Amino acid sequence: MKKTSLLISCILLASSVFAQIPKYEVGFQGAFWNSIWNANGKEAGTVEFLRNAGTLDFQNYPWNFLDMLGSERVAEYDQQLGMIMLRAFGRKNFTNFYLQTGLNYTQEPLVFFIPFSINPNHFDYSRFDIKFTNFEIPLYIGHRLEFLENIRVYAGVVPTFASTIGNSTSRIRIDGPSIDPTLKSDLENTLGELRQDLTDSYRRFYLNGSAGIGLDYKLLSIDFQIDRSLSMSRSSTPINNVDVGMDERKTRRMLWIGFRIPIN
Repeated sequence: MKKTSLLISCILLASSVFAQIPKYEVGFQGAFWNSIWNANGKEAGTVEFLRNAGTLDFQNYPWNFLDMLGSERVAEYDQQLGMIMLRAFGRKNFTNFYLQTGLNYTQEPLVFFIPFSINPNHFDYSRFDIKFTNFEIPLYIGHRLEFLENIRVYAGVVPTFASTIGNSTSRIRIDGPSIDPTLKSDLENTLGELRQDLTDSYRRFYLNGSAGIGLDYKLLSIDFQIDRSLSMSRSSTPINNVDVGMDERKTRRMLWIGFRIPIN
């Protein structure tokens, strides 16, 4: 009988906790995300990552072998909701709004393809693989709907700290006729310089604007969120003494699923 009474008391206590908005909440979520459009309105994997590629005029040796207008950036998060992000969060609830912060973690692998031509009838390419690790500190203000308190809407900014994992790697494919060893060495040095320039074009700190809608039900917490990079790349990057504007800003869509723990 005592065990039954204790069980009933625990159920009633848990129900009362979830029936009212707690003062604090902590939780953990995982997300699948992707990114589709950059600032140009083009798909994120297109050559438009070079905003002013048409102004490039690499006539000096050996840059004149590179086809910058035909270059391409490809990311795993283009067109597919397959990237993974993790976050821990804390939330402070007030009467008409709440504040939330936490720590997000994700990785962004990028691949650059830079075509080059040794002779007019054959193109080869160089591939650069760069992987970034991002730590984000979201700062949100939100509101629970009066007619349905399980539903939240929120907006804020997400300061992001990015760093590369080790050294970026590169591979040069030459399937055409044999070329002079000196030319090959010069091309490898030039492509290595370009790889470093592309890596350096990313800011190590930038901001995302963010907005979302969330659902809380007992311990379950689900969010759909959209972020927009505000300053992901530098205003210009010197490539072969030419200031090149990069465009790596992206709109990111995320579906978060996790749990929350109310604390009164």
